[in-house]
Amino acid sequence: MKFTQPALASIALFLTLSMSSCAAMLTGTSGNVQFDSNPRGATVRVGDQEGLTPCLLNLPKSSKEFTIQHDEHGEQVLPLERTFQGGMLAMDILFTPGFGLSGILIDGSTAAFYKLPPSAYHDFTLPPEVVPDDEAAVTQEASASTKPEA
Repeated sequence: MKFTQPALASIALFLTLSMSSCAAMLTGTSGNVQFDSNPRGATVRVGDQEGLTPCLLNLPKSSKEFTIQHDEHGEQVLPLERTFQGGMLAMDILFTPGFGLSGILIDGSTAAFYKLPPSAYHDFTLPPEVVPDDEAAVTQEASASTKPEA
């Protein structure tokens, strides 16, 4: 079977478009995050990348956390606050073949649906954030109500 030049070009274009995805093409699969700290000079690690604050790292969108370490203040693992871009999912469903199946598979596996924050900052001089322990309060109330009366 012999194909003409226009037919081959059409087939190539169709195959390229059918294997595409909206988020990976429009926003990419990685992004830059500017890291800073107080005091400066802390080591930031995300996967196999490392830098001293302030630093700019190009990270895969699949990154969920970073480690920040300062000689005088220790090490902490903190979340990297990504946001889900629902509009990209809608575009995959509407504009990629097979009701978005190829786009969803590609964008989902590369985390292209997510947007990384432009920056991340950690202040070692502030006390750690205290989260109220509601369970402790409930337990304390329960034990107070079960004390035998004298």
